[in-house]
Amino acid sequence: MRRAVAAGDDEVLHAHLAAELAGRTPTLASSGPLTALASRHELAGDALLVRLAVESWLDGCLGEGAAAERALRESERLDDPGARRAQRIIAADERRHAELAWDVLAWAVQRGGGGVRRALREATEIPLHIADEVDAGEATRFGYLDRDDVARVHHDVRRAALHRVQTLS
Repeated sequence: MRRAVAAGDDEVLHAHLAAELAGRTPTLASSGPLTALASRHELAGDALLVRLAVESWLDGCLGEGAAAERALRESERLDDPGARRAQRIIAADERRHAELAWDVLAWAVQRGGGGVRRALREATEIPLHIADEVDAGEATRFGYLDRDDVARVHHDVRRAALHRVQTLS
């Protein structure tokens, strides 16, 4: 529980760091205001374990894992010492978040039945989707990864995660 709360605190810090970085990079446009998340119905038993396993896989193992690797690679390319420092902080935090997701996933698989394993297998088959990135010319000019580099990060992380998830099920 403490690790999950700490991860939430890290995400608040990341939002502040990202806002600071955006202020240093005037040509990168804001994505606009944040929207409220819709609440979801509560689940229990196997349905809860299925949701927990699938979301841990998608958001944590893959999403946080890719965010960690992307931030690390960008930290190595950035000229601005403050931006480099921010990306290194984010990379370390996201790596911890990914490892938390792996622990949660292992816990859900261990406690769940065939339904959890089946849902996880199906989730591992979901095609990779890379969101559109900012204009590559503008982003790379400041040291950020372009769309092709981001896609490579996601593919690399996914390949390693698919290998690792086989040890769980």
